[in-house]
Amino acid sequence: MLINMLTCKVIRHDNQCTLLFATMIVTRRFSLTNFAIATSALCFQVFVLYPWHKQLDKNFQELKNEHLRILRGGEEARMAELKEIREGLSGLKQIKSRRS
Repeated sequence: MLINMLTCKVIRHDNQCTLLFATMIVTRRFSLTNFAIATSALCFQVFVLYPWHKQLDKNFQELKNEHLRILRGGEEARMAELKEIREGLSGLKQIKSRRS
């Protein structure tokens, strides 16, 4: 009633005073609702998404390291196979040169 009385000093008509008071209440509720939504969104980002992001970064780094390890192993196997092929070719060349 106090807020209603203060508002009515500016506007003397009772209908306009009630409308203005109702508008103030609705505006305040929208502001509080907006604040509650923004606060809960920030809490979700800080306490859920950020730690999950850190865990994903850690998992991606582990996956990258595993991928590099497998690539190196494949490269070493390929180089060993090429070495065997070269040795086999050089052995065949030596046999061919002996026959000639």
